[in-house]
Amino acid sequence: MVASVRARHMKAFLEAIDALKPAEARSIRGLTNPATLAEVASCLPSAWLPIEMDVELTEHVSNVLGAARAHQFYQKLTLGDYETSVFKSFIDMTVRMIGLSPNTYVKMVPHGFGLIYRDFGSFRALEREADRARLLFSAIPAACVRNPLWLESVRSSFHTAFDLTKTRGLVDWDTLDLEGRRAVFSFRWTTSMIGELGRR
Repeated sequence: MVASVRARHMKAFLEAIDALKPAEARSIRGLTNPATLAEVASCLPSAWLPIEMDVELTEHVSNVLGAARAHQFYQKLTLGDYETSVFKSFIDMTVRMIGLSPNTYVKMVPHGFGLIYRDFGSFRALEREADRARLLFSAIPAACVRNPLWLESVRSSFHTAFDLTKTRGLVDWDTLDLEGRRAVFSFRWTTSMIGELGRR
């Protein structure tokens, strides 16, 4: 099986790049393989593209913007994904069935990730408590672990758990094992900051 990413996400990725400062957008596009840019622009949103294209754009964005701004970029990009119809339906269903909190966010990561990626490895919750959780990501595609940048973008995207739930929290590394193609994310949050969304 070949790891893939939805073209819909890649098109949004390029739109987010183009919304950066013009010099930054030109730099990132200039570093990117022209074939990647052409394929993303021409394919249908529902198509599947090689995950290497996602990794390539991530590496260029992270290198051009630096760690702090790249972190903000990936959070904003992920929040944009949540505005698509397929994600809105998924989030609404989650709220109706089990409520939405950082804890349930961690539980639903495998399904949510599957809306963007295919054959991406596997997720498993190692711990889920009232104010913390640990999430194992294993059998990560080789293209995604040639350096830490793609996984750092995933960690940044997971901070949207706190945007969705109006909670103050952080996602840190418990384990980052590139050679073993596995990572453990440590979610921690303040329960007193959880908004009303998860209790409706």
